Amino acid sequence: MNMFYYPNGEYKGVNYPTPLYYQYYYSVGEPDLQNSLKCTLFSQISGYYAKNKVAENAVNYMNSMTSKYWNEEKGMIVWLANMSYVAIAYTEIEKTILTKAISNLDNGKPFIVGAQNADGTPHMVLVTGYKNQGTAKSDFIVLDSSQTKFSNLEAFYKSFPNQVAADKWGLRGTGYVYGEY
Repeated sequence: MNMFYYPNGEYKGVNYPTPLYYQYYYSVGEPDLQNSLKCTLFSQISGYYAKNKVAENAVNYMNSMTSKYWNEEKGMIVWLANMSYVAIAYTEIEKTILTKAISNLDNGKPFIVGAQNADGTPHMVLVTGYKNQGTAKSDFIVLDSSQTKFSNLEAFYKSFPNQVAADKWGLRGTGYVYGEY
């Protein structure tokens, strides 16, 4: 774990400390999974930690959740298959995802967003809050497991501007991805 996001008066959203797991610290599975596959796992675990208001040590929680959810029969693959894919014009995607994020965050729930970079590498991040009215991507705070510090949706979409291709994760459909708790 790298650090915690603590709710404060500037941001609306998740109202419980949320760990930022830095994916390059951890080995996951046998053999070790590629670091590019860990972002979904760590985003999900961070979100569950906040949503369920876990009192357990964040590293111990991550270890127990990793062994429980990183396999095909239960957990990650099932959870990913139920994520929403938004396949509409880019301007509408942004509006749809920001609206969904605000709706979830206003209910104290974290929100996962996914996209691809120019090389086709998919990536997912956890959105924990927003400031102002949430009308700009820069208003949303992001916990990104490939970054050692907090970021925002504007920086995420600048690095990952493309829709997720279904074949990257073996899932149905294409589009920008979001996950609700």
